Amino acid sequence: MQTAQPKSRSIPCLLIALAFYILSTGTVTGSDTGKDYDQDHSAARPLECMRVIDINNLVWGISNFGRLGAGYKPYTDCITGARVPWMEFPRDSRTTYLYKGAVWIGAVVDNDTLVSTGADFNVPSTEFLSDLPIIKRSTLGSIALETQGAVSELDYIAEYTDTVIYGASYPSFNHQPLDIAITQSSYAWSYRYAEDFTLMNLNIRNIGEFDLHDVYVGVYMDADVHEGTGQDPNQIPPTTPGVKPVTQGVDDLCGFLYDYPGSHGACEFRDTVGLAWAIDNDGDYDRNTGFGVPNVVGVRLLGDAFDIDYMSYNWWVAGSIQAYDYGPQKRSNIRYLGFGLGRPYRDTDKYYLLSNREIDFSSPYTAAITDANITWVAASSPGYATSVSQGADIQYLLSVGPYDLAPGADISIPFAFVAGQNVHRDEKNFPLNLGNGYNPDTFIDGLDFSDLVKNAVTAANIYDNPGVDTDGDGYVGKLDECILDSAVVDSLLPDTNWVYTVIESTYYEGDGVPDYRSAGPPPPPKFWVNSAVNGVRIRFNGFESETTRDVFSGLVDFEGYRVYMARDEREESYSVMASYDRENYDKYIFKAELVPPRFVIEGLPFDLEELRCLYGRTLDPCDDSLFNPLDYSLSRPLRLTDYPDSIIYFTKHDYNVSRLGFDTPIRKLYPEAPRPDLSQTIPPDQLTEDGYLKYYEYELIIDNLVPTVPYFVSVTAFDFGSPETGLEPLETSKQLNATEVFAAGSAAEASGAEPNAYVYPNPFRIDANYRAKGYEGRGRDDLPEYRTYKINFANIPSQCWIRIFSLDGDLIKELRHDQPNDSPTARHETWDMVTRNRQLIVSGLYYWSIEADDGRTQIGKLVVIF
Repeated sequence: MQTAQPKSRSIPCLLIALAFYILSTGTVTGSDTGKDYDQDHSAARPLECMRVIDINNLVWGISNFGRLGAGYKPYTDCITGARVPWMEFPRDSRTTYLYKGAVWIGAVVDNDTLVSTGADFNVPSTEFLSDLPIIKRSTLGSIALETQGAVSELDYIAEYTDTVIYGASYPSFNHQPLDIAITQSSYAWSYRYAEDFTLMNLNIRNIGEFDLHDVYVGVYMDADVHEGTGQDPNQIPPTTPGVKPVTQGVDDLCGFLYDYPGSHGACEFRDTVGLAWAIDNDGDYDRNTGFGVPNVVGVRLLGDAFDIDYMSYNWWVAGSIQAYDYGPQKRSNIRYLGFGLGRPYRDTDKYYLLSNREIDFSSPYTAAITDANITWVAASSPGYATSVSQGADIQYLLSVGPYDLAPGADISIPFAFVAGQNVHRDEKNFPLNLGNGYNPDTFIDGLDFSDLVKNAVTAANIYDNPGVDTDGDGYVGKLDECILDSAVVDSLLPDTNWVYTVIESTYYEGDGVPDYRSAGPPPPPKFWVNSAVNGVRIRFNGFESETTRDVFSGLVDFEGYRVYMARDEREESYSVMASYDRENYDKYIFKAELVPPRFVIEGLPFDLEELRCLYGRTLDPCDDSLFNPLDYSLSRPLRLTDYPDSIIYFTKHDYNVSRLGFDTPIRKLYPEAPRPDLSQTIPPDQLTEDGYLKYYEYELIIDNLVPTVPYFVSVTAFDFGSPETGLEPLETSKQLNATEVFAAGSAAEASGAEPNAYVYPNPFRIDANYRAKGYEGRGRDDLPEYRTYKINFANIPSQCWIRIFSLDGDLIKELRHDQPNDSPTARHETWDMVTRNRQLIVSGLYYWSIEADDGRTQIGKLVVIF
């Protein structure tokens, strides 16, 4: 990298005069909050697409025009139609940690300093556009087109350019393109250790005719932390376009984390993480429900782009008047940004923040920066500085550079968007240190960034696997050596010589070549749920689960299955109904050379046959049926006769619930089916009617269920982890293939008979406390009670029309129910008690009719008492 200085941009006199007028009056297009607003400018707007990353705990939206998160505009997923959230963490918590973010890229072109942005705090239109859809790939896909080239469980590949001049940047400077094309690749996993981050690579290519000098690449984040996700318009109070509700995201804090304490075994050190973070000031603590938003989301660079000497981190608060438009600036490099010290309006302002190589202090320290500070410029007044220190509408920019791009050349800049749980560990931390008193050091010390850092380090390790020679040049990365013990070589010499006798080595950095490889669980089994009377039948096929090799280790590491059931979709609601895991054991060996001497686990889990062959006492040890590994425990280990220094004991790996139909209610559906020889053509009698291998077919029946409430069922697969390295067993996400079902019988069974439909609750009573009893609104504590009301139609045909009428015969609501006969919800539908005119119904007597597609009709009455 080379040092770069911002270069001036020539602007027509008329535009300069217009800018001077706007800046002198403090008038801002749309609003004075520094927020953007969105509006439609032309029917000819190029393809605009957003997709939702929803496979893990960090749920948010990405686009094919450089925007991250939805912002004010109610974007919907261009394929599924689902509302795009701002950024929800953890999943189904109904909270947000990002209002809107964007890609910013700046460069010097000839004599111009130009910046192209995917979104801004005040730009009504984007400067990146695309006419290409977002490509989805997944390692979980069963269709070759979806899996070819897949890196993660959910890849999104978007391509866009800045070459189409559409709309205008604020205040009225026409966008001047850099002539660049960006390929934006995002990767996400559902694994427990990788479920809290998304990796994103930006490949930037010069498609123009001119050299791009001093190129800087950054991510802009308007990180508002509050309850509500933006997915539900009823969660957003009415407001002026572009003006965020005053209770949302105006009490946030931000900062930059250089490093954090870490450890490998007995070795302690500090991880260099370079994380830009944002949090709510106090976590919105509620004594009745606990913390509302106690977590943190940050951004870091990865790989070669991660170099703090070439990074910039700048934050600001956009004020409606110049005095309150503030962001940290060093006195040695002070620059007014067109309005104040904060928000950057013009390309030159944005480029300055992209390239200034400043790492701003954390926002809680704002009140500590006074006019006497020799490094930083203070805020306009002590009162305002105190306000910012306590929380404000923070926006920040993390960037790196410079790079030079000749025509046709490209660079790749990888980022990680990382979340961490429970940064607020003490609800008294804020009121004691930033609320009533002022002690930013104590406040920062009272925050717990350990989960955020752990996830950030894991993200970096997945991007570039430590200790792995990816390109085959012999270099495997950087090694961290920790001296555990040493000894004197010769104490008679004048200078005593010490040698290191015990050294623990750990690779903490890869070879610099991206891997994007993660240790993952086996693929989840294919599974089907069928409704039965007062129960459900779960069938699953584990061929892929039991035969797929882990891409990281190369081993078939399948360990078992778990079947879960829940009453709502939240992950914490799921309970294990049954499990199966292989019979295997972990081996511990005593290591006298360690300090202190101790048992350590060795190797992968051993099955019983392996251990009998190794340690059996009969003439043919493999036939020693009396050998039981659990006879040798920590208090009574195995001492080998031929190797008296070898002391070993064994433990179960997991629960060893391996006898199908005996230890576990999961049973083989075809117990007589032989294990297939996959190298040969599979005989037809080894296949099910729908083409699956019978050997891998399982079933579980769960009965004694209530037929009038929904259940969510999931089947997961898990591996045996890596006991030797401390990697816990990995399990597929419970939410990845969750299926809703009612225990009310199947439509396929009733297809030949007239279904006996019924409606419940009937009467519906407002004083019946359905929500408190768990019959409605489960997992939706964020919604008011009236929005959880529902009437259930059960035992209905799988394809039908449901109509509700008033006593006068007026049509109140019409519902279309259309599901396959074997769908687990084929015989059930709900109504939210809202009319076709979007009004809540009133007390009274109503008629309902159910008309099947074959003409059969049933009618009945419904009573509602409010």
